[in-house]
Amino acid sequence: MFLGYVCCASKRHESDQRLKERMLGYAKLKAKCACQIESCPNSLLPYCAHEVLLGTLKKVETKSATMTTILVFALSAFVAIAFQDGSYSCYGSVIVIVASLLILPLFFAFSGIRQLDSINIANTPAEDLPQRLQSDLLRDLRKKERGFRFSRISLLYTILFLVLILVLEGASDLTQLGSSCSQRPG
Repeated sequence: MFLGYVCCASKRHESDQRLKERMLGYAKLKAKCACQIESCPNSLLPYCAHEVLLGTLKKVETKSATMTTILVFALSAFVAIAFQDGSYSCYGSVIVIVASLLILPLFFAFSGIRQLDSINIANTPAEDLPQRLQSDLLRDLRKKERGFRFSRISLLYTILFLVLILVLEGASDLTQLGSSCSQRPG
C-alpha cells in the first residue's frame, strides 16, 4: 500500500493539471461564479476555483481529523482486546502485530490536519506571492488527499483482518467450551 502511495507521487505534473481542472470544473458548477472565471494577476487559478480549492482543503482536513479519531480509537480498542483480563492468548500477539499496522495510516491522517504557515512563504517576492500561495495550496491538497486515501484503505483492511482474528478467537473459545462440556460425566 505504501509503495502505491509513493509511486503515485512520481506523476506530480499530471496530477497538478488534473487537480486544477477539477477545481475549475467545480467552480463552473457554482452558479454565482459562472461569469467570474477571470483570475487575478500572477495566480494559477481563477477566483472561483480558488474558493473551491479552499473549501476542498477544509473538507479533507475535517475528514483527516475524523480519521485520526477513528484510528486512535481502533488502535486503543484492539490493544485493549489483546490484553483483556490480564491474559495473553496466541491471538493476542497477532492482534498487537496487526494493530501496529495502524500506526502508518495514523501518521498520514495526522499529516492531513496540518496547515500551511507563514514560514512556508518566507523570502517570496510580493509579485510571486499569489502564484506561490496557490501552488502550495494545490500541493497541500494533493498530499492530504493521497494521505487520506491511504489511511482510509489501510484502516478498512486492517480492521477487517482484526475482526476476522477476533471471530476466529471466539470460535476457538467456543470449540474449547464445547469439548469441555462433552467430557463432563453425566
